[in-house]
Amino acid sequence: MAQYTTIITGHGSFADGIKNTLNLLSIIPDNYKFVNFENGMAEADYKKALAKEVKPGEPTVLFTDIFGGTPFKVCAELAYHNDKVQVVTGCNIGSLMEATYNSYRSLRDYADDLVVISKNFTQRLGAEKVNN
Repeated sequence: MAQYTTIITGHGSFADGIKNTLNLLSIIPDNYKFVNFENGMAEADYKKALAKEVKPGEPTVLFTDIFGGTPFKVCAELAYHNDKVQVVTGCNIGSLMEATYNSYRSLRDYADDLVVISKNFTQRLGAEKVNN
């Protein structure tokens, strides 16, 4: 099971949506936490809620919804000031589920694998006719 604290966060109910999906498909590890950046929430309140979940000295991955949004920027600021924090963004539920059951030598390896797995899970399907 996941060996590093993972905080899933994003716009609206992104974190709750991931949590609900994980509940349907798997078991949520005890070290997974979920923080939403709700509509109308002040950025300062969001920072406090997120900072409360990041424990000093505890290796943590912050898993955000989209690059450049407020959740990502707040997480990036936390990571900038804490070498035990990594941020991944734009990943998907498949990557989170697969990485949950892998083991890693380091927090950085875990964060990197989330990105690689997400890219591998991203596919295109089309109904084009094949010309022979």
